[in-house]
Amino acid sequence: MRCQPHIQHAAVPRVLFLLCSLVLLAACGAEQIVPSLRASPSSPSSPSSDGASISTAPPVPTPVPSADLVGVIHGAPDTEGGICPVILQDDAGERWEVYLGDAYSREYQGEMVVILGSDDEIIARSGDRVGFNINVDESLGSFCMAGIPVTATDIVFVQRRDN
Repeated sequence: MRCQPHIQHAAVPRVLFLLCSLVLLAACGAEQIVPSLRASPSSPSSPSSDGASISTAPPVPTPVPSADLVGVIHGAPDTEGGICPVILQDDAGERWEVYLGDAYSREYQGEMVVILGSDDEIIARSGDRVGFNINVDESLGSFCMAGIPVTATDIVFVQRRDN
């Protein structure tokens, strides 16, 4: 007497297809294939194996305040005997001669230019990214011929070069 198998021959391909699908799902990572397994925007963290919470939310950039002129500052201590203002190079590569308003002063410490506040605290130094509010005066001349001359009315922000 011969035993009949419980699985029909027609069902074998379906079972193999399901098994292959499960293997693919496991190999590729369930998060990439099944969207419902991804972290939802309302749950920005997920627990790790040790119970700690791991953030899955994208990093939020630190907002930078709006300024009229933004760029990296440097000095030119050897040009015109050190009388040049702060030199700023903006993101487009344009150079600016920034004359400081009454609330600020600049001095050289070796090759480094330093912007000082009214109580002589260091606000910014060569290599820092600085945002200025400015006045553009067409009659303002350039001693150094190092860039477009402008007058800074306020320092809006400073991003240290070492950060």
